[in-house]
Amino acid sequence: MPITLALVACLFAAPNASRRPAPELITIDRDYDAAIAEYFNKDQPNGADTPHPSVTFAPRIRKFVEAHRGTPDAVDAIRMLLRMTNQYQTQGRMNPDAQWAVQLLTDEYAAAPEIIDALVYSSPPTVQVPRSMSIALYEKVLSSNTDPEARAMAQYCLATTLIDVSAAGPRNLAPAADRERDLALWALQGLSSTSPATRGGRAAAEYLADRALSNPGALAPDFEATDLTGQTIRLSQLRGRVVILVFWGLAASADGTRIPVPADLTARFKEKPVTFLGICADENPAKTRATLEREAVTWPNIADGATGGKIAALYHIRRWSSIFVIDQEGKIATRDPDPKKYEKTIDALLNTQNR
Repeated sequence: MPITLALVACLFAAPNASRRPAPELITIDRDYDAAIAEYFNKDQPNGADTPHPSVTFAPRIRKFVEAHRGTPDAVDAIRMLLRMTNQYQTQGRMNPDAQWAVQLLTDEYAAAPEIIDALVYSSPPTVQVPRSMSIALYEKVLSSNTDPEARAMAQYCLATTLIDVSAAGPRNLAPAADRERDLALWALQGLSSTSPATRGGRAAAEYLADRALSNPGALAPDFEATDLTGQTIRLSQLRGRVVILVFWGLAASADGTRIPVPADLTARFKEKPVTFLGICADENPAKTRATLEREAVTWPNIADGATGGKIAALYHIRRWSSIFVIDQEGKIATRDPDPKKYEKTIDALLNTQNR
């Protein structure tokens, strides 16, 4: 899935199993998945010559919503629209279809139990809407919805939105004010302990574990896997080198990015004690190999399966792409998707080693 970001397994569980989506929605979903597969199989980088399927499918879903206004089917369709718009993100721009969907949820469906599956896809940076719009939705759910699952998910989304995202845009992860952040973390701790059986409670526990793992100095979880050339790689055996652990995927990145590491960056450190190691979320190793060959990537890559793969789960990956810099002692030095920033971290680690 191109993003459906975010992507903790407990968050993205199947929608309410007690009711099936309308047949028309099942057809739309099937057609969309086929269009996505075709889009990401195109030879041109990032499918630049064709519009993203979420753009072409949005009018079809909005028409369905209008025809089923006030029904659970409409909520299912809004969830589908948010999922699709999440898969096509552009730097610093809001998505009008996502804004329409979030506003409609706030105005007409905040009290509906079915809203939980739409809430999963409604928070920045997963969805490109103003932070204030998402917060208004969660507050409306908490004030009007009596379903424990929906309320727990709204609490989770509200707290993480306050912590993670500034109003400047979905990729500008400026921290909230200290008091706001501390209160939100306290709320997540309470949610994970008082409502552990809810999806929101489980997501809160995963989020807290994710933050702990991102702290500089935390020991990077060890793993052993076979890369796409058949070589066995164990992370702990790379001690003494700086390791850049790159979680990526053809169908996992919000912006369609295929290889989130500039070629000139890997070339610069080619003769240094630095290892770039990719963890790819795609389910088809043959397509991954073809992409690596086409883009002349020579550093090792491991096929981890879907976005919920074992290594991704070990590192609590919630955003694609995600990049960890691991120091020579096997500890996390930084977690940052910006090449300019983590390049500085690599330089600092190498300079320390050479003293």
